[in-house]
Amino acid sequence: MKRHPNYHLKLINELMSRTAGLFHSRSWGLCRFRRKALLTSDSPLVMVPAPGDGSGVGGGLATAAGYLLPLDRHAALVISGDKGEDSRVPASARLANSINRKAALEAHRNLFYPPDDEALEGLVVPQPRTREMDISGDLSSFLVPDGWPPPASS
Repeated sequence: MKRHPNYHLKLINELMSRTAGLFHSRSWGLCRFRRKALLTSDSPLVMVPAPGDGSGVGGGLATAAGYLLPLDRHAALVISGDKGEDSRVPASARLANSINRKAALEAHRNLFYPPDDEALEGLVVPQPRTREMDISGDLSSFLVPDGWPPPASS
């Protein structure tokens, strides 16, 4: 199936107001770290899955419990929960390590950090991703969603 080159731009335009509303409906917090350093990546927005979401289906903007966004070496934006007062989020080594671990896992190919910082200390850094999706098993089960009748045999 071939799409018009402007299809992606049209889709972005249609989804922009809902996406902005999604972020606006959450509490925003700024967290500043004095001792711990943060890294960032070529995919800087980290989505935090909803608690107990072990479905394996994957998450997206609308289903995430929150979002983490490293702004620089020592500051991060924490977006979570229902709309409330925007605030300062208390810094902790545990939060910095969590942001760094999630940022490393979400990276496509590149992590960014000053070489003299300890941001990678203790992290298992995955290999760069060469694809976004990995389909295992029978491809036809992926193409025909559960509950749909299978295609007629020819």
